[in-house]
Amino acid sequence: MLPSSVAQWLELQLLLLTEGEHPPELKPKHKILEAVPTIRGDFLERIRIGQIKIHRAGVEKFTPNGLITSTGEELEVDTIILCTGYKMEFPYLPADSYQSERDPNAIDAHNKIELYEFVHSVRYKNLFVIGMVEVPGPLAPASEAQARWSVGVLTKRVTLPSLDEMAAAVKVAHIKQAKTYVRSERHSTITDFLPYLDRLLKPLGANPTFGRLFANVFTSGHPLQALSLMNAVYMQICAPSQYRLFGYKKSPELATATFLRTANGKKEMSEVEKRLIKRKE
Repeated sequence: MLPSSVAQWLELQLLLLTEGEHPPELKPKHKILEAVPTIRGDFLERIRIGQIKIHRAGVEKFTPNGLITSTGEELEVDTIILCTGYKMEFPYLPADSYQSERDPNAIDAHNKIELYEFVHSVRYKNLFVIGMVEVPGPLAPASEAQARWSVGVLTKRVTLPSLDEMAAAVKVAHIKQAKTYVRSERHSTITDFLPYLDRLLKPLGANPTFGRLFANVFTSGHPLQALSLMNAVYMQICAPSQYRLFGYKKSPELATATFLRTANGKKEMSEVEKRLIKRKE
């Protein structure tokens, strides 16, 4: 399976080959992969055929029929959507529970979030934040992994390092982010997708390593199915069900059926899945 950064780069190159160069208004000021890419081919096509017109400017003021941009252009619009961006703020929590003041000239000054593994406060031992992570992939599997890791910490199945070690790990993550990504709040919680999920779920034994998948060929009683599963995990897709194949709270039969169905592009739940879910109930 290709690393997420390489896969993103290849996808961007393919997009440029098939769609051509971006309109000037869409060209970013940063280098490739210094920000999370958003790729949708029909969006660019609609711009080229005139269905969508791009304006790169701020809003100077609103008018009875629309707005005037910071470049002085008056636009007549029917609907205005206010996108507030990324604000890493929790007014109901003590500010030092998830961030701290820093030297504004420091390399990690823009990285305000101080959460170990983007989850655990380095100052409040029983505070866990779920879902505040930016990954080049779906958020739901990452949030589920964070929740499982947090429960593992609370039930002593996952052992945390010392507070000093957690703070040092957070600082290392900040420096890496500052060197890799543009300085913005959105990128203050960015991390790789699969390595992050594997790292969180490794203490629970739930990361689907090659060794575990290969051993499954000889121990599952279904060698051909196990081979198909190993190929699907490492060569086809990544899906939340792969983290239920092994380890604590595993459900290998259901996870295998769900993962193979997803890898084959089938949307409807199989009878095997329905039966196994009903059995759990």
